[in-house]
Amino acid sequence: MPSVTATIQRPNSPFVDIDYEVWDADDATVQTGMLVFKTGTQSLANCIRDLTLVEGTETKLGTGIPANQKHRVTWNSGADWATPLADYRVAILAKDSRQKLLDIHYLDLPAAGGIGPLRISRSPLIESDYMQVWWWLLATHDTGIRLDPAGKIYGLGGSYDNVLLCDESVTPATKTEGRNYIFAKLGLREASTAEVAWAKSGSSAGTGTATVNVWSAGRQVGGRPKNVNEYG
Repeated sequence: MPSVTATIQRPNSPFVDIDYEVWDADDATVQTGMLVFKTGTQSLANCIRDLTLVEGTETKLGTGIPANQKHRVTWNSGADWATPLADYRVAILAKDSRQKLLDIHYLDLPAAGGIGPLRISRSPLIESDYMQVWWWLLATHDTGIRLDPAGKIYGLGGSYDNVLLCDESVTPATKTEGRNYIFAKLGLREASTAEVAWAKSGSSAGTGTATVNVWSAGRQVGGRPKNVNEYG
């Protein structure tokens, strides 16, 4: 549970002191990152990444940050933002060693119907899932992407160099190449149409065969899950 507890601009100075803490009952340390949004609006077009931190406080963000205690970072807002008077929003992001970029729950399917053994996500990933990953990659200085002032994310270097990965002006914002970029970081790929159909299929009436990936729930509450982290 990351929380910004105070943001205080020093009198007659562009320096902003930002206090934050991350509550974690299970881990002594966490990884953290920070973003600032101009005009107080959370959007790619208003996002300031790679913030200029001063007075040695850059060590208060990153890996191995102690949990359950207050930390202070000092941001030189004048170095990153020329507007003399404006609203802004500070976001602290955090994860522990047990979390991955996406919280995926898997379903294991044995080989059948000409398709080999398959591990597939139990629930489809949606745009809000991908955006959480983009925020994290931006906050933690991912070197494989760059943020365009127009609210677009492009690849930087390698096979994704200058490839449009995300564009918040359209729906869905995350492009196919963007999903591939995220999946590559997780060592995954998108399922093929045939694999999705296989995962959704039930018994084949009249053929004498049946797949084993469909079962009757012993107890069901609230319907079937539709999103990541939704229980049904």
